[in-house]
Amino acid sequence: MIWQGPVFAIFMHVFAYIYNAILFYMLELVHSKIYMYNMIISELFMNISQNILVEYPYFVTQDPKFYSFPLVKCVEMFSQLGYQSKFFLAILMAVNRLWVVLIPIGSEVFSSYRLKIYMVIGWIALFSRQLIILIPNDCYFKMDLVQFQVMAVCEDMEKHKLRMRINSYISYFIHIIIPWAAVIINGIVFVCIKLRKRKNQVNRSSGERALIINSLVVSLLLTINYLYNYFYSMFKPTISQKSHEFQSAFSFFNLYGCSCFNFVVYFVLDPSNRKNFIMTITNKKPEVLTVTKTVTTVF
Repeated sequence: MIWQGPVFAIFMHVFAYIYNAILFYMLELVHSKIYMYNMIISELFMNISQNILVEYPYFVTQDPKFYSFPLVKCVEMFSQLGYQSKFFLAILMAVNRLWVVLIPIGSEVFSSYRLKIYMVIGWIALFSRQLIILIPNDCYFKMDLVQFQVMAVCEDMEKHKLRMRINSYISYFIHIIIPWAAVIINGIVFVCIKLRKRKNQVNRSSGERALIINSLVVSLLLTINYLYNYFYSMFKPTISQKSHEFQSAFSFFNLYGCSCFNFVVYFVLDPSNRKNFIMTITNKKPEVLTVTKTVTTVF
């Protein structure tokens, strides 16, 4: 594991950087920007912060005060922003999709201009959420370098007991409620499309089944880290008896699974974006794709 850890980490980051760079270039050609731009920014925040918050302390320094340094706390904020913004984007896109189905024409609620406003509000809200932990000098986010989980830590836990409880509730809402609320909304979209097709006697498939499958996969990807933490705690006595290599590999795959989230969403799950991506790297002009108006697009 001494060599496997760095190699795996480097591979995942290089792959994520290259894929997102090509995805960014593709957006300049297809002009489908708002959601995907934010997803690219989110993933870049995550990967860059992992370089600083995970690889550096894991492979270079073991200073116990590392995560409490002011500059590192700023990096922690961007790391959390990048990770949690995906949840905000998931629910916003689900509501956007439902709105387009219910009011297909004549509404400006999800126009490009208003989407930009929603994005700004979302990022500000997530930024404010991080301050619950980062404002006190003795509180910070810390990476458990054995379990590879981010923990909110305060040196005086009794003093910040209420703060930590509020943080726990918000964390549960973001990591569990939001992604599965998005699945429910996508389910409503599925039913609406089916009812409209039945009313209009249309048998042509428009990809609504793929929408449900994809939204389930995305929600599982978003919640897998929270579920991993839950089951890790439940089976910790058993896992702790395994070799250090096994524990590290088990945790590494969970940590770096989110590093290539955009690849899963925009390449594996989305045929339209996959086609455009392949056309981009083969120097062919991609098709114009308007994400905000495409009902069956995941993001």
